[in-house]
Amino acid sequence: MDQHAGGDGGSADSGIGPDEAAVIAHDMRNPLNAAITSLEVARATGEDEHFDRADRSLRRLNDIIDHMLALGKGTAAGIDCESVSLQTVAERAWDT
Repeated sequence: MDQHAGGDGGSADSGIGPDEAAVIAHDMRNPLNAAITSLEVARATGEDEHFDRADRSLRRLNDIIDHMLALGKGTAAGIDCESVSLQTVAERAWDT
């Protein structure tokens, strides 16, 4: 039985699991909601600081998307994504 390294609920064939999807969605919603709120306030007040906050939030969301794409490709810095045998990992862990 092979498992994708670093994932709890998903395998290499099925993509990410529901727990990972929930975390990603939460991480993306925070800056998105901040941008939406900032734009609503900016429209109501016309104050530039709210546009600046929306800009920062959208840039953060873009960074999160870039990071998720890099993880999907296995190119994220410092992360080695490869399929491993769960049995082999368990045996090595047991031996140590």
